[in-house]
Amino acid sequence: MTLLFISFFLSAFGLSVMFLVYAYIYTRYKEQYMALWAGSILTCLLQTLLDLLMLSGSISLLVLLCYQLLSIGSSLLLVWGTCVFVGRQIPKWWLGAAILCTVVSNCGVLLGWPFTIYALPTSTFYGSTYIWTGFILYKYLYISHLVRCITVIPFILLGLHHFDFPFLRTIEWLSPWAYALDAILRVSIGICMLMMYSQQVRELLLESEKNLYLLAENARAIIYRFCLYPVRHFDYVSPSLINITGFTPREFYDNPVLPLQLIHPDDKPLFKKFIRSFVSPTQSLAIRILCKDHSVKWVELQNVTITNNDGMVTSLEGIARDITNRKHLEKEMCRLEGLHIVGQMAANLAHEIRNPLTTIRGYLQLMYKKQFKRDQERTLMMLQEVDRINTIITEYLALCKDKRVSLKKQQLNTILTQLYPLILADAKSLNQNVILELGLLPPILIDENEIRQLLINLVRNGLEAMQPNQTLTIYTYMQDDYAILAVQDQGTGIPSDILDEIGTPFFTTKECGTGLGLSVCYTIIERHQASLYIDSSPSGSIFYVQFNIAQS
Repeated sequence: MTLLFISFFLSAFGLSVMFLVYAYIYTRYKEQYMALWAGSILTCLLQTLLDLLMLSGSISLLVLLCYQLLSIGSSLLLVWGTCVFVGRQIPKWWLGAAILCTVVSNCGVLLGWPFTIYALPTSTFYGSTYIWTGFILYKYLYISHLVRCITVIPFILLGLHHFDFPFLRTIEWLSPWAYALDAILRVSIGICMLMMYSQQVRELLLESEKNLYLLAENARAIIYRFCLYPVRHFDYVSPSLINITGFTPREFYDNPVLPLQLIHPDDKPLFKKFIRSFVSPTQSLAIRILCKDHSVKWVELQNVTITNNDGMVTSLEGIARDITNRKHLEKEMCRLEGLHIVGQMAANLAHEIRNPLTTIRGYLQLMYKKQFKRDQERTLMMLQEVDRINTIITEYLALCKDKRVSLKKQQLNTILTQLYPLILADAKSLNQNVILELGLLPPILIDENEIRQLLINLVRNGLEAMQPNQTLTIYTYMQDDYAILAVQDQGTGIPSDILDEIGTPFFTTKECGTGLGLSVCYTIIERHQASLYIDSSPSGSIFYVQFNIAQS
């Protein structure tokens, strides 16, 4: 009897070990199925207390019924936790089997069957749940094959042991060994679960590290970590650095101050102010950088500081995004918004201004014919100024966004040929040359009057940018699905700071310019759903107007 009680308490100890392991894993990782498994073991411990009463001779009908119900309840909690582990609902056949086993066992208790007979259904059900759980774990655990086998074997052996447990318990000399074997298997399950979770956490950490590495390696933005202590150096820079700056990560590793050298000189004070006033990781800074090919790009920086236990900043982590296209888009949107505002103003004011100007001009013409010569010169000067105002208003009206255009399928080359004598005469007066080179183009949807105005504005800008005896070239050609009109001058080019302002209403570098010529060009191009591109260098500028043949 003493050996039986020792083995019984060993079984209770094994259950306690399993419960503590499950409870620990749940509190550490918050896995719901571990909470259900811990509940299953707790129910089994209550069943063991009833088993102790039965071994002590306190056998009653209520104790026997509760013993069977606790066994079924513990099994169902195990099945429920396993289903949560694989993300499925409890199969109905498990519920049906539980009900059937409960009814048979309780009927056996009420009818006074021997323990071996009425305990067999519930013990078989309990053992089946452990065997099923073992196979499920083997199938769905993402750990090494050896650790999976070591983990699931105790589950399967414990399930098989419960098949013979009702028989071994009734044999006096085998009963202690049955409880001892149960204790050994349960302690083994607890140890294996700790092993399994350690291995699984390690596998997940390695997988997460691999995924984060791939994410950083394939990201379009630059991801970096810069250590400040004890020696300043780059701990990591993602390979996207090459696509944005042209420099390799190795160059940044070898020269930690290289990023400071890349900052545009005009933006260095802004960068230093940003570093000094850095407070939170939500702050960002947009600056220009000088790339390896000497091009200028906009990047947006966002940093977060890493501190040690003493609160000292030890490193900076952050990302740098290429926002060059976004900056260009913002400028384009500002320019279009300016054109829209000017267009609205043109529609509302231009006609009202023209009416009094017509009256003034009429009286000035009358005065010019009847005044003396001294006054005629002054009157002529006033007439010229009125005509200049009228010209500005004409350009101003061309900016009206809602202007009605008459698009017809026409040959762009025909319009250029008709306009060429006028352009040539204008060039000859400035002692300059004009060459017309026309490629084969299909008919496209254009408004002839607007295209004439567009070409005249582009040509006059080109002629005014050149010195005498230089040549302006106008040519057309096909490129993919686009018809291209290009105007090339031999001037000194457009400075980069001025190039960004091209097309802004009222922006001009000419002494007598209105700043509306290119704005009118952009408005006409927008109404034709075309595009304007500028290629400028010290040897001259080329204005490309691109018409979409597919839309035509």
